[in-house]
Formats: sequence, structure tokens, C-alpha cells
Amino acid sequence: MKSFDEYFGAVNFAAARINREILEQTFKAIDGCAKLYIMGNGGSAANADHWVCDYMKGLNEDTNKYDILTAKAISLASNGPLVTALANDIGYEHIFAKQLRYYRCQYGDVVLAMSASGNSPNIINGIAAANELGATTIALTGFTGGQASLMSKINVHVPSSNYGVVEDVHMMILHAISQRIRHRDALDRESLKL
Repeated sequence: MKSFDEYFGAVNFAAARINREILEQTFKAIDGCAKLYIMGNGGSAANADHWVCDYMKGLNEDTNKYDILTAKAISLASNGPLVTALANDIGYEHIFAKQLRYYRCQYGDVVLAMSASGNSPNIINGIAAANELGATTIALTGFTGGQASLMSKINVHVPSSNYGVVEDVHMMILHAISQRIRHRDALDRESLKL
């Protein structure tokens, strides 16, 4: 990108073209899930960790929905020792699929995969395992969507071939989901800090 305006314009252009019906499906699936597992590589791994923080703290504080059933989310990229042990001993392409089995992912859970290309082998194997285990699979993709867009039950496609733009819009979507839930379920909307 040549300028700030060009980059910000590319983010706005991509965000404006996301299918809103698919976003609503994504929201409903996440809002109603028992557990949420998130996977991604590189910047998408950082986004997974970031959103687990927002989701866990934001939805478990100052809201009424989760007084009885606490919101639960796990970033499958966050446990460095486990990720590296799996990568070293079994293969990097299995780091997410194995964890989903270890955590006993099941029907009622949501597995959210973030991948700009949609073709990372560990993402593809993770989606396949989640589908086999009965979870609802959601892919946040970019570029052409890749295999992840075809394998997931829900695909949110960001129409851009720029990694930064795709990852920024993915994070915008995740922030919008958690803030929407927090606002709806706030104990005191007047003092709610979003």
C-alpha cells in the first residue's frame, strides 16, 4: 500500500462486501455454543489469542447471560509447549486436530478457523476433525477461500488478497460479535465499557 488512506480504504472495501446473512449465521452459532475453539497460524494465531481474551473476560463480566453457564473459549494456538510437542512428535499439520480430540470437542461446540488462504494443512485437518466430532465449523477466510471455505459449515469470506487486510477484517468481525453479545446481555448498559 502506498498510503494510509489506501490501506484503510482497502479494509473498508473488504468489510463492506462481507455477506451479512453469513455474519448473522456466524453470530448465532457462536452465541449458542457450549465451547468455542479457535485456531489460526501467524497473525491469525495472534487474533485467536486476542479474541479469547476479549470473549472470556468480556462475556463473563458485567453480563447476565453467563451467570450460570460461563462462556468458554480456547485458543488452540496459545499453549506453546503443547503445540511444539505435537509439531515435533506427530507433525505440524496435526496440531489443531489432536487438541480438539484431547479437549473432547463435540456436538454443541463451535470450532472457528482463521486462515487468509484457507489452505493451511493444520487448519484443514482441524476442520476435518471438528466435522467428524460433530462440532459446528466456521471458517474466516480471505483470498479465494481455499479448502477451508468448502469444508466448513459456515464460511465468512473477506474479499481481499492482502494478508493484513484479511486479518484486520477478521478481528473486526470477532470484536463486533463479542461487543454485540456484551451489549445485549449487559447488567448496566449505561456503564458498559466496550
